[in-house]
Amino acid sequence: MTVPFFEFFQSEEQITKALARVESVVRSGSFIGGHVITELEHKLANYLGVSPEQVVTTSSGTDSLVLALLCLGVGPEDYVIVPPFTFYATIEAILLVGAKPLFVDIWIDYNINSNLVAKALSSPEGASVKAIMPVHLFGQMCNMGHIQSLAANYKVHVIEDAAQSIGSYLKEYNGDKQYAGTIGDVGCFSLFPTKNLGCMGDGGFVVARNPAVAYEIRHRRAHCMTQKYCHDGVGGNYRLDALQAAFLIDRLEELPTLIEQRRANAAYYKEGLADVKSVSCPFDGHDYYSYRTFNQYCIQFGTAQQRTRAAQAFKLAGIGFNIYYPVPCHLQPVINGRRGAFPMAEAASERIMALPIYPGLKTSQQDQVIDLLKQLDSRNAGEL
Repeated sequence: MTVPFFEFFQSEEQITKALARVESVVRSGSFIGGHVITELEHKLANYLGVSPEQVVTTSSGTDSLVLALLCLGVGPEDYVIVPPFTFYATIEAILLVGAKPLFVDIWIDYNINSNLVAKALSSPEGASVKAIMPVHLFGQMCNMGHIQSLAANYKVHVIEDAAQSIGSYLKEYNGDKQYAGTIGDVGCFSLFPTKNLGCMGDGGFVVARNPAVAYEIRHRRAHCMTQKYCHDGVGGNYRLDALQAAFLIDRLEELPTLIEQRRANAAYYKEGLADVKSVSCPFDGHDYYSYRTFNQYCIQFGTAQQRTRAAQAFKLAGIGFNIYYPVPCHLQPVINGRRGAFPMAEAASERIMALPIYPGLKTSQQDQVIDLLKQLDSRNAGEL
């Protein structure tokens, strides 16, 4: 492929360091728990500006969401306010604990519309809402000031789905910058390979504002075991393994540099696509108060047909892309919702396309992407 959509390693040096870390764990013979997990949790806490006791590593971003819901007491007959434009795991976690999603449409930044959250809380279903689950999609943070205010007024929990947004922060929140996943009651992160901080498999972690909640999550992630073969509740096997943790310790040190490379790539796209009329670049109206990490760089076409043609052209040219997300969650078969109920989410699903944005992407490769979009724009203009 001329331009891959994503490449995990950016250099041979990274591969060598990863192999050395893996070898050290293999030679230790300690694969579950241990000092490597503790070291990673401490380093994550330091990066996010929280206490180490607030951070708990987990087996995946999905399991992080499930644990957060369980430990905040969300269960059957409860509603959780959530956007329909997100990866299915966000909704799946709600269904797994027996609760019900209460969908709220998105805004032009692809994140949940906090004004519509307010309406949902005052609706008949609002009395049964136990939590709000804002999703910081593509590395762009939600309007957390408004969401936190609503949560306080209605006495509901806030669970941040920060799977795609480690490193994103609000520049001025309560007088200081505050990272995604550290504002609500619990923040849930994914360490899936394509994330800004990705491991060599599945992984995740949570940040709990209340250390008691963090303790409960830590307790549940290992079968609620108080001592060997003694269990005082129902949990599960939600642990991150030591091999992944060892790799992530090195990767975390590189994270600020990797994020800046993503931001530089995004700026290059924005400039290069400025005159492409059939494409809208990511909304940048938040940039004065929100530091965005661009886990994905998603453009939106004017019509679904334009995206279809672009996808075909990208395939022919050997340029990688992805569609996040072709079916909004309210229209998934398991939900079977009504088409037209959430027009912003549905429009995004029909028109959005993610471009390569990974660290290590060359400007010459971006130029190929930009040039192809300009060619397509000329054809689209000819149809008018």
